[in-house]
Amino acid sequence: MSQEPKLNADQLNAGQLNAGPAEPTVSMEDVPVSEAVIEQVSLEKTAPQAEEPAGEEPAGEEPAVPAETLAAEAGARLRWAMIGAITLAVLLLASAALAVTLYFTSYRPAQLTDAAAQATVLDVAKSGAVAILSYSPETLESDLSDAKSRLTGDFLDYYIDFTDEAVRPAVQTKQVSTTANVARGAVTEMHANTAKVLLFINQATTSETLTTPSVAQSSILVTLDRVNGKWLISGFDPI
Repeated sequence: MSQEPKLNADQLNAGQLNAGPAEPTVSMEDVPVSEAVIEQVSLEKTAPQAEEPAGEEPAGEEPAVPAETLAAEAGARLRWAMIGAITLAVLLLASAALAVTLYFTSYRPAQLTDAAAQATVLDVAKSGAVAILSYSPETLESDLSDAKSRLTGDFLDYYIDFTDEAVRPAVQTKQVSTTANVARGAVTEMHANTAKVLLFINQATTSETLTTPSVAQSSILVTLDRVNGKWLISGFDPI
């Protein structure tokens, strides 16, 4: 029978009690390595690693936009929209102001002096002259009142004084009655707020002592003023 190897004290102190038989130590120098393997390992160690360019995003991905940039762009769009709206409002107001200016400086004055306006002035002058020169004892007060409603300014004051001092006493005491009619007339001067009309008038007068009408012909230059949009007689001058 073979004898088990005996352990000396040095082996016990080194902790080799349960280690079993010692394996032979192999050195790397003893392992044969091919030259190709050595060259491959050397290349792997020395080859530089490829680096991605700084600042470039991976292909196929959109670059991220900072939130501050998005907010600035939105603010700029809003400002331009507000500027556009304000500009449009200013243009509309300017157009409206121009239209109003043209209306009052060009169209309206022309409208106030056109053929229709002249026809209106001529009618007012004719009817006013007939009212001033026509009255009778039976309708004196209404006749005078109607005439005064067609007058204005200093001529109205003159007419009131004249009828109180001359016409009313003559009608009441002598039964004077007059009737006037316009033979013809024409506008001689026309402006937006003033006008002049020349009238040729026939006036027939009767009284207690004058039973046959006495007819007088006269030419009157009637001046008219526009007062609150209404044409009124401001002058009545025989010529």
